[in-house]
Formats: sequence, C-alpha cells, structure tokens
Amino acid sequence: MPKEKSIAKRLSGDEALDSLLNRVHRQLSKQFADPDPLLRQIYTRLCAHGHFHSHKAYHGYSATVEISFHSADADVKVEFKPAMSFAPPLTDEFHVENAGMGVLVGGPVEIKVEIPVRPPNAVREDCGMDMPVQVEENGVLVEKMVPAARYKTKLKAGQSYPRVANMDVPAFQGKFDVSDDLVADYGLQTR
Repeated sequence: MPKEKSIAKRLSGDEALDSLLNRVHRQLSKQFADPDPLLRQIYTRLCAHGHFHSHKAYHGYSATVEISFHSADADVKVEFKPAMSFAPPLTDEFHVENAGMGVLVGGPVEIKVEIPVRPPNAVREDCGMDMPVQVEENGVLVEKMVPAARYKTKLKAGQSYPRVANMDVPAFQGKFDVSDDLVADYGLQTR
C-alpha cells in the first residue's frame, strides 16, 4: 500500500454546510428522538445561500445556531462566519412551521450550538467526512479522498480489532475471521 500524506485542502461550501448540520444534529439528538424533519428544512433554507455552494472554499469557519421551539414550530437563527476569507458573514433568521418534533410539554425549549474555528481536516474528521490525501502511484502524485472508516479505525496497542461481516456475499449471513493486517490496511468495521 502506498504511503498517504494528508492534504490541508479547504472545506467546500457543501462540506461546510454538512459539518454545520452534523453538529446541530448531534446536539438535537440528545433531546429529541427524530430531528431529521427540522434539519431537512434548515438544509433547504441554507442551500439557497451562496455561502454553501460547492465552488466556495473556506480555511475554516465559526458558527452559532440558535433554535427556539414553541409547541410544534421552531425559530432558527444561523450565524456563519468564514475564517480568513473575503466572504462576508452570513446571518439568517427564519421560522419553521411544524418542525416535526411534536408538541413540546413544559414550555419553550431553546438550543444553542456554537462551533469554533478549526482546521478543515479537523472538521472532516469530527464529522466523519472523506479526507483528502496525496498518494504516489507509478511515480505520479495523485490526490484521493479517503473514507472516514479508514482513518478512524487506527487502534492503540492492546485493543482488539473488530470482527467483520462479509459484505461481498449478501446471501450468506455470518462473520468471518479477518487478519489483523487486512483490518489495519482497510479499516473494516462491524458497526
């Protein structure tokens, strides 16, 4: 396997939006069983902004998302501030009807998610996104995107490797022993 070197490539607008919503999802999941209907509506609203188009690139960003729930509705305020960029900060406030959380008992609930500025690869690692790496193939440097499963499964000494199901043969259900070298190279997981 060729040696890989991570590249400090900027976050695209798509990656910035996905990472922002990933952090909001994690926070909402602590209090609500299914935050997806609300997140879909937030995603739809934020996709319309030019800050989150795929051709944009950011060295990092900081963001604050405030969500206030009132019965079945929600008020959302998003502040997105690109780091080291000429792009102006984005502030958007909007109302989401029927946020999909059901009727809340006990009065309004307020959630605030603050995201500090971090390097692009730290954001990708935190959210489980593909990581850009540089690989030499046949004497030529090539950029590839490495799936999160490969770089997240590096285990410390003394830990056991996970057992994996065979994904190539869907008709046979069972677990197969996989060598430690194969797991270390490809980061196979059971979860």
